[in-house]
Amino acid sequence: MNGTPDTGAAPADTFRHLRPRLSDIAYRMLGSTAEAEEVVQDAWLRYIDGVLESAQAYESDGERILRIHVQRNPDKLALLLAAVTQQGAGPS
Repeated sequence: MNGTPDTGAAPADTFRHLRPRLSDIAYRMLGSTAEAEEVVQDAWLRYIDGVLESAQAYESDGERILRIHVQRNPDKLALLLAAVTQQGAGPS
């Protein structure tokens, strides 16, 4: 596995796969485990609500989860983008 969730996975499986990454990013952004968990849980609720509302996704599950995460913390956008960029960087 390369760290990317299966695009055919169920929404809960996709979120479960990304949850540790989201929790880590949220903790670094907020500095509190409790606040980070609250943001991640809120991202899940918004994500699943969006999945249920839309029959056809216009973005990957991972992109949708990260977008929701960013929308909940707009003042921390630069930190989030830096963290995501660092995690995506590596040997080609």
